[in-house]
Amino acid sequence: TSRRLVAAARPLFANDRPIVLYNPHKVRGLQSWSSFIKPMLRDFAAQQDYNLIVAPHVKMFRRRSKYARNRWRSRSTATILIDPESDRSVDNSYTTAADIYVGDVSSQVYEFLAQPRPCVFLNPHKVDWGNDPHFKFWHLGEVIERPDDLMAAINRATERHPAYLQKQRELTRSSLGDTSAGAASRAASDIIAFLDKGAGAAGCSWSASPY
Repeated sequence: TSRRLVAAARPLFANDRPIVLYNPHKVRGLQSWSSFIKPMLRDFAAQQDYNLIVAPHVKMFRRRSKYARNRWRSRSTATILIDPESDRSVDNSYTTAADIYVGDVSSQVYEFLAQPRPCVFLNPHKVDWGNDPHFKFWHLGEVIERPDDLMAAINRATERHPAYLQKQRELTRSSLGDTSAGAASRAASDIIAFLDKGAGAAGCSWSASPY
């Protein structure tokens, strides 16, 4: 599984600080990148409590030049990893390794919450989101509007996490299904059972296949 692969992979940082993952989307009118990225990098560079992974949604840099991608990547440090395009942004490397999630409207939060952990959501456009079903996952962590409030929200995210834990479990299960150990094997068994049911009338069985 992705969790075992990440556990066996080379560590992302040469220290054991908690890891914060910033995973912004590119949706116009909702994205947090333009408001938050510069103060975020400044504030993380000035502290000694966390590592930071900046892994934007893959579409954000898809049409950017190689120069632009390399320029952002070059701003990485020993405690800040900026990755505008690699496979690790989509293969669960970062969502599995991180301890705290920071984002706006990327559904990748559900991959992070396959193992429930603290979240902070960014609403720089001051969207009236409370009763909007499109923002239902913003009920899974604190929502802030100003960059100046980010570090304080991150600092209290772990303490506040129990208040969101049950809702995280419920909403993630409804989005991802059962992600517990053996889920892939159970899914395969269900598929075979479904195929066998349909093939029964023809006198054959998928489960009898040597493959």
